[in-house]
Amino acid sequence: MLVIREAQMRMFGAALRSSFLQRLAAHLRLRFPDRPFDDLHRLASSSVAEALRLGLTKEEDLTRFAEYAALYGSPLSTVSSPPWIAPILGRADLSPIRKLDALDSYYTFDRSND
Repeated sequence: MLVIREAQMRMFGAALRSSFLQRLAAHLRLRFPDRPFDDLHRLASSSVAEALRLGLTKEEDLTRFAEYAALYGSPLSTVSSPPWIAPILGRADLSPIRKLDALDSYYTFDRSND
């Protein structure tokens, strides 16, 4: 029988996280080619940590969140400009994914000239 110890699980999780952060930074590099890769990797790491604290867990949602952080700053939940981000992320009546959906909706349909 295979026994996986807690320390091995932590190492496996760390390796997966590192791999995801590399892929996310590469994705952000495609979207923001003028920004240094090291800066994008740091942004990926900080935005993923913030998104996890907000309750987002799926890679696609973490990626969407990181794209907003790349556009507007990190930590995203404390940016003052544009003024619509922090109130959406602070809404207690929305689940984490609904907050992200609200950001998408506002970004796509409701924002004026930011």
